[in-house]
Amino acid sequence: MTVLRASNLSAGYGAAPAIESVDLSVEAGDYVGIVGPNGSGKTTLLRALLGLLPARSGDIALWGTPLSDFRDWRRVGYLPQSAQLPFRRFPADVREVVASGRLAHLRFPKRLGPADRAAIDRALGLLELGPLARRMIGELSGGQFQRVCLARALAAEPELLILDEPTSALDPAFREQFYALLARLNREGKTTLLLVTHDSATVGAYASRLLYLDQKVVFDGTFDDFCHSERMTAYFGPAAQHLLCGRHVHPLPEGAP
Repeated sequence: MTVLRASNLSAGYGAAPAIESVDLSVEAGDYVGIVGPNGSGKTTLLRALLGLLPARSGDIALWGTPLSDFRDWRRVGYLPQSAQLPFRRFPADVREVVASGRLAHLRFPKRLGPADRAAIDRALGLLELGPLARRMIGELSGGQFQRVCLARALAAEPELLILDEPTSALDPAFREQFYALLARLNREGKTTLLLVTHDSATVGAYASRLLYLDQKVVFDGTFDDFCHSERMTAYFGPAAQHLLCGRHVHPLPEGAP
């Protein structure tokens, strides 16, 4: 099943488009790592796919429904780049914030039932937030708050999870656990993932596809195909190509530093 499709997509903020002529098809169960240089349009792409930024041209569909007609947002989870801590006296604890991700999709009257509470508990457990469940949000570190934001997205049990630089505020000790958690959600929970990251070598150990974006799609395929692509060797050079791939250890070309 095709979860998301974009055709000839262009979007941006100023006079010049940040992305143009992007074609993308994401199938159920895909785990797509989106990488590219700063300013390449990665965040713009995600915002356009979610309808948070109007597209200048092109078509977007979720589960075959045009974006303009799509209403079933419970199926989609989103973690934006660098989620900001609320002010220190924000009157909510960790569990209440995570629960809000579930409440947002309930019909009126919005009351949590046993299944909802169980989903909230699972999200807290996955992100190792149980001991912090009753801590006020304003007391958290940046990394802890990032985990709360992801737990909030997971509480709705989305079929498609879209994450923009989710590890930027996480400490190194939890970063590997986080990537392993996403891989588990993908494999066992059948969650389809789109993840923007600068850490292509690490995500390459888990993701099934690499999308390299530099305003346009430079490459879209498996990490192994990227690694062995002569076209990518010509584009990046062999040393940079294999640093991006992260799948294999290759000797540097003769004379390389």
